[in-house]
Amino acid sequence: MHRIITVLVAATTAMRSGGAWSSGANSYTATFARHETFHPRYGWLKKGVDLVDHDPVAFASDDVHMNLGVGKNMAHAIRYWCEAFGLIVPLPSSPASGGGAEGGGGHTKRALHQLTHAARDLIAGAQALDPYIESTATLWWLHYQLLKTEKATTWNFAIDHFGRTTFTADELEHDLRAYVRSHYSDHKIADSSLAKDVHLFLRMYAFDESSTFSEDSIDSPFIELGLLQKRGKEYTFVIGAKPTLPDAIIAAACLDYAGVTLSPSKRDAHTGSKSISFTQLMQGDLSPVKAFRLTENSLYEALERTLTPGPSPAGRGEKDLYLSDTAGVKQLAFKSDPLKLAHKLLKGVYRHALS
Repeated sequence: MHRIITVLVAATTAMRSGGAWSSGANSYTATFARHETFHPRYGWLKKGVDLVDHDPVAFASDDVHMNLGVGKNMAHAIRYWCEAFGLIVPLPSSPASGGGAEGGGGHTKRALHQLTHAARDLIAGAQALDPYIESTATLWWLHYQLLKTEKATTWNFAIDHFGRTTFTADELEHDLRAYVRSHYSDHKIADSSLAKDVHLFLRMYAFDESSTFSEDSIDSPFIELGLLQKRGKEYTFVIGAKPTLPDAIIAAACLDYAGVTLSPSKRDAHTGSKSISFTQLMQGDLSPVKAFRLTENSLYEALERTLTPGPSPAGRGEKDLYLSDTAGVKQLAFKSDPLKLAHKLLKGVYRHALS
């Protein structure tokens, strides 16, 4: 089980080597409307991972949709979401799946994929930790990974850059359009593609209690996160603590973020304690605090509970991790490799769930 958990974070490090954590305009290829208007549905990520595990060239087949038991457009969507969540990656010798900023020519015939370590040990195989993605903790971790791969630009904007807490779909689309024109002026992005992205983002995360029954209203697992609420035409991000978000996932994501964003001198703990400030965790690009929509108080309380000894998965009494507050500057400090500490915390989450 230790090996299974270890690769969950380790695999994400490889994804970042392609510029996923770089900041600034046009540091990566913007990606829009490659989802065929389908959000990831229950079972889809499992289907895609198992398919590639069985046959690395399966997505190159004209019959891939029959192998998956879905329509052709849904098959394209499954491939896209598996890539966007960092579960499958094109092999270096194969063409990349992207055919430009928008959907359309992105379905390369000679696609050759491999599973990431995270997909193999989390989902694939008899010994997989959460093969059917039944744990809400896994959904939160995947949500965080989706932002880091930067293969869903609208999702990154809505979570990482959008300044409104309560908004309408039109307001999100308007601000996204302005952002794209400012940051990606060299891309030709159709307004219709942005509209599709906004519509799907909202369907993926928000449950509309006033709506009549529909398949889409119950078939997005990410609604379970409780990240976005809808009332009438308005949507509201839920800020602060979430009942479905384990404290240890918050702590592990913060350590994962520190392990990659900090310079070696600031994260190499061989010579003593190192740290990452709450300011970095709260305001840094693609930070988990933004991804989870936490307040400073809810972040502090979650980390504090993680450090308190106890029988629950939140209370671990982690000796190599502690909080400091010097002259009003709050920091998360660690005495050993933050990535290894993240692995340890993740292992505890699933060990408790399986016990």
